[in-house]
This record gives sequence, C-alpha cells and structure tokens, in this order.
Amino acid sequence: MKKIHFFLLGGVLTLISTNTFAASKMIQTNAQLKGVTVYLNAAELTHQVRLDIPQGVSTLVIENLSPQASDETLQFAFEKDGITLLSSQFMLEAIPFDDLSDLAPLAKETLAEYNKVSTVRGKLAAEKVATEGFIAGLNVQGNTGSEVLRGSTQKLNELMQYIFEKRTNLEMQLNKLNKELTNYDLQLQRLREQLKDQGISPEKTYQRGRAVLQIRSAGNLTTELMVRYIANGARWNHSYEIRGDMSQKPLKLISRASVAQRTGLFWEGIKLRLVFGYAQLDHQIPTLLPWRLRDYRKVQVRASKSYSLDVRAEQPMLANARSAENEVMMEMADYDSTLEAGDVEVTSDMLNVSYEIKIPYDVLPNGREHQIEIQSMEIPAAYSYFSVPKLNTEAFLVATIKNYNQYGLFNSPAQIVFEKMRAGSTQLTPTSETNELPITLGVEPRIVVERKSVFDKTSDVFLSSNRERTFTYDILVRNNKKEAVEMTLKDQYPLSADENIKVELLESSGAEVNSTKGELTWQLQLGAGEAKTVRLSYKVRYPKTVQLDF
Repeated sequence: MKKIHFFLLGGVLTLISTNTFAASKMIQTNAQLKGVTVYLNAAELTHQVRLDIPQGVSTLVIENLSPQASDETLQFAFEKDGITLLSSQFMLEAIPFDDLSDLAPLAKETLAEYNKVSTVRGKLAAEKVATEGFIAGLNVQGNTGSEVLRGSTQKLNELMQYIFEKRTNLEMQLNKLNKELTNYDLQLQRLREQLKDQGISPEKTYQRGRAVLQIRSAGNLTTELMVRYIANGARWNHSYEIRGDMSQKPLKLISRASVAQRTGLFWEGIKLRLVFGYAQLDHQIPTLLPWRLRDYRKVQVRASKSYSLDVRAEQPMLANARSAENEVMMEMADYDSTLEAGDVEVTSDMLNVSYEIKIPYDVLPNGREHQIEIQSMEIPAAYSYFSVPKLNTEAFLVATIKNYNQYGLFNSPAQIVFEKMRAGSTQLTPTSETNELPITLGVEPRIVVERKSVFDKTSDVFLSSNRERTFTYDILVRNNKKEAVEMTLKDQYPLSADENIKVELLESSGAEVNSTKGELTWQLQLGAGEAKTVRLSYKVRYPKTVQLDF
C-alpha cells in the first residue's frame, strides 16, 4: 500500500507520495544562517549552503530554517545556472530534546548539565521507589510472621528485631534520598530558567522549519544555494539618549537599538542590518471609493455580532511600533556594547533608513532585548527656559536644535542625561512646523514663576443687553540662579467664535502677539537674582443671555 505524506503550505493542502521522493535522488542538508535584516515587526533571514547537485531530478531537503518563517516569502537562488526549481514545500518538524545540543550551540553547556542532572535525578527517583517498596514488603512480612510465629516468642522477637533494624536503615536511606531529590529538583529548576533565558523550554516541543525542493540539473554541479524569507517573532525598537551640559553647548544624541527575537533560531555571530520600517507583505496603494452623504437619522442601525480574533504573538503587526512591541515579551537588559563610528553604516533610500552593523552579534531566541548603540552625534543646541504658567508654573529647560531636518531624526522615546545626572524621559518629535526642534530636558526649581489675578484691574460690568468682563493677570518670574538666563513665557487670551462676542486685548507688556492663535510670547533676559513681572489684560463683551466658560 502506497504511503501518503500530507504537507500544509500557505493554506493549500499538498499531497506528496513517497514514490515521488523515491523516483529522484535525495539530498539532505542544514542551511547555515548568514545574515539577518531586522524590521520593526519581523526579520528577513538569509541562509547559505554549499551543495553537490547530481544531473537529473533531485529532491533537496533543507533543514535548520525558522519555524516562524512565512512560507509565501521563501526565496531560493542557486549560484550557478542550469538548475531548475520544479516545486517547493515548507513544513515543520519536531526536534527531540536530546538532539537540541547540535541545533542550539549557545546553550550546549547548559543542556549537557541539564541532561546530566536529570539522569542522576531519575536514578535517585527509581531508588526511592525501590526503597519504599522494600519498606512496604517489610510491613507485610512483619504482619505475616507475627501470625506464623505466635507460639515461638524467641523467633518472633528475632524477626521483629530484624524488621525494626532493617526498616530503620531504610527509613534513614529514604530520608536521605528525599533530601537529595529536593536538591536535584532545585538544580533542575535553575537549569530550566537558564535554558529559558537561552530560548529553550524543556516542557515545550522545539521545532525547526524544513523546505523540500524538487529540482532538475543539466549536469553534475557544485553550487551555493541562498535561502531567504521573512520570519515573524522578531523586532527592534529605536530610542535616543540625550546628553547635555550647560557648559558644553552641543547636545550629544545617541541612537540605540533594542533587538529581540523568538524566531526559534540562535543568531550566533550574525551581522545585523536594522531597517527603520515594516516588513509589509502586502504592498498596495489605497483606492478611493465614492463618498455619499446621507441623513444619518434615516439610516437604520442594526446591532452586529461581535467576534473575537485570536492573534498569535508570532503574527506580524503592521499598525505601529507600539503594536509590534507587544508581540514579544520584553525584559530590559544592560547595554551590550558601544560601537565605534566605523562599525555602523547608515544607508537611506526612498523607502527606509537602515543601519548595517559590521560587528557580529549573538541574539538568543528568548524574546529579551539585546541593546546596541548604533550611532552617536553632536548637535549644536541653544539652551533656554520655557514656561506656560496658565497650565504649569514650572520652568522647563529646553534645548533647541535649528535645521533639525539635516540630522535624520526619528519620532522616538528618549532618555535624558543632563550634567551627568539622569533627568527623566521625553519623546523626540521632529514634526515641528518650523525648522527648529525643541527638546525638553527637565525642570529648573531655582526659577520661580507665579501667575496671579489682579483683582483691582478685574471687573464685571452689565451694559444694557450686554455684559462686559475684564481679566488681568500678573506673571512674576524670579531667577534664583547664580548666572543670567534666557526665559520664554507663553500665555493666551480667548478668541471669539461668534460675532456677538467681542474680545479686546488691553495690555500685553510688549509680548509678541499671535492674533490667529490668541498666544502671547515674552522673551525675557534675567540676571542672577533678578525678577520681572509682565501683565496680561483683556476684555470680553457678550450678550447677557450667553453663557461662557472662562
């Protein structure tokens, strides 16, 4: 009877007869991982293998591929011409735990120790079972012997003495075995945690991907084969560390990459290429559909059923970087390295910015972040203080970068280290309407800002059918630092959205007025210990029947 193998490829069930394999020559090989391109939501893995291909039709089995591979992205390229790819299938194979040492080189020592401890623990467990059985047998022997030797006191005493001594020794031995088993259980638990850190779980089935190719060769050839595909379960995040010092004007901006993967493969000595973009499998420009306006009151709304979609962590998330981050459980790690300027090559094309890291890295498939410093640059910055006392009376130290677009900055979180002290975190958002990028570095407690209402300049007057209200505020700024500072103050006055509501700015103390936004900006120079006060006053006239929220 002919045996049939079932392989599932891209949602299509493929039937392959064993006769198909028997009719052609079988070549089985392990593909070596040579390079990884990591996107924000996935990774592109490149394998390489050298093969001797015989003339005619052959079945080529390529092992050691990622179990997270998207089979529709698999690409095969032979170095030499004359080879035709007839068909290809991708499947998963379970790897016995005892065979992981050859496939997980970075965990080889831990696996060997785990197997050794597990073997000793198994022998002790068997010895414990035997000892407990011996004790149970002594109990039976004692009960039986007491019935048989009831008439012979001496022999009964000798039997009971033997059972007592034997059972005492066995109980002591059993107690020792229990202690040893507890000790070995603790060792195994520690080794399980180490294996988990190295991307292996002894309790779960370990899998590898396998590609089966049907090829035809025009002759006997020795060639290189490249295998490339997208694998889910990998990602990287971009972040900055901003270092500043008032005595040294340039800001030091350090780009960092946090790389993590659960592709099922050990990235050992791999050169990484980090792409600031998504590995989107479906590229299609959007299409506009007809837009028809209807009276929403005439549209009957029907309740729809709700469905829950189970999305696996290994599936690509294309929405945004935060969604991709949730795919893999992350745990912060120490920074692994600081690369020199020549160790990273930055490339920018029409679609993405990429960082090619020339130093090989080991990245374990445990989902934990592997952090790399990929770029460092000094950027000229102007320091000043900024406050919006209507919302917050604190004075913020701000570094302003001019012509920031020339530095190729990303919208990324940033850690701030100012004057060698960690000052907190911020979000770098290079989306300003101007060519200036402000970066908030922290709060300066030695600059005091107060905003108070001036009651004798504030009034509420009723005029026939209208009401007229005047608001006046004094903003006091005091510099308690030992050096002069530049201070930017912002406040606002209301704008009218109704022709019956009239707003008049009465006093602004020389502020720069943006009448479109209703904003006032003061640029102040404050010497050491100096204090200045600016005044804002405006009048609002509106009908008595109108309710306004001031």
